[in-house]
Amino acid sequence: MFRMRAPLSMVAVLLVIALVAAVFIGGRLYQEWNSLHQPTPAGHALSAVVAQLEARPLRVPTFASQTDCKSGPFYRDDATAGLGSGPAYGQGGPSYPTSWGVYYYISVFADAPIQGPLLVRSIHLFGHEGVVFVGPNAAGPVVGRDVLDGRTVQQHSEALIDTSVTAPNPGPLWQIGTDHPFNWPLISGETRPAQLWSTGWQLDAPGFSENFVAC
Repeated sequence: MFRMRAPLSMVAVLLVIALVAAVFIGGRLYQEWNSLHQPTPAGHALSAVVAQLEARPLRVPTFASQTDCKSGPFYRDDATAGLGSGPAYGQGGPSYPTSWGVYYYISVFADAPIQGPLLVRSIHLFGHEGVVFVGPNAAGPVVGRDVLDGRTVQQHSEALIDTSVTAPNPGPLWQIGTDHPFNWPLISGETRPAQLWSTGWQLDAPGFSENFVAC
């Protein structure tokens, strides 16, 4: 038995070292496997997609003067049916004046499903002030505040539409676009007087980017 003590103690030490190494290596392997098989959180994935859309530069047309401004393109070549080249379009609705400016209840619509978020941005063609968005689907940085229909609202620099949610007809302020299978309400606002309502619009989604002009 005396002769076996040294070898047994050495074996015990080796077993302890092997066990510690196995736990360490196994833990690292489990963490790596877990990171590969765990889905990316939806919020992070959406933020990354939105950041990519926001990084796209605005490509709105320019005109020498207000009289040169031409609206278009039109939905199915009908000046009363909406603006845009597709697959998403914009259609104007009622306006609501405040001491700050004028808000427009508009609709973004589509005739076929759109994959991914849809980013909406707009800028004034003469002066290049950004058009603001309030209410449903308003997104991006807060650039101001106003009182609209008796309620204080935050003005945002852009609008972001979740295309997986369809709004068929959200209320009497948006009695437009109801004949399209996909319809989303927006409220845009600008400070320019009525005779200078000329804006360029850009709609961006992962699969497309389009522009139209409202003069």
